Amino acid sequence: IATAAGKVLRTAMKPIRPVKSASAGGVLGIKLAPGDRVIGACAVTPGDLYVAHESGFGKRVAIDDIPTKGRGGGGVALASPDKPSKEPAGLVSAITCSEAAPVATLLSGQIIAVPETEAANRAAVSRPLVDTMVGDEVIALS
Repeated sequence: IATAAGKVLRTAMKPIRPVKSASAGGVLGIKLAPGDRVIGACAVTPGDLYVAHESGFGKRVAIDDIPTKGRGGGGVALASPDKPSKEPAGLVSAITCSEAAPVATLLSGQIIAVPETEAANRAAVSRPLVDTMVGDEVIALS
């Protein structure tokens, strides 16, 4: 589960079970800071986690670099919206788990192949991932 502010929570699926009743309520996935929002989630599969910011910055992170925590935690830092300081990357807009490099979908409707990159440490600063025009932004990775 990832948030726009760059936090990610990896949790085991085993303790989460479906409840089929009209009175069933939801369960807390990740605690959100004021003003933050969930931007996506993916089932962990073989491969790496790709993260993209609205601006086209992003990175590839090894799944094993993200610690498994319990539900309802605040998550760990994955990407910083205000780094790099010269040209801030902006809010995180998409994540995906993939063995191969994904494609990015932009607000303008353009679909761009994400170049193959080396996996970075989750604390590493995001780098340019896809080129975006002024006023355009990354809205999805798949």
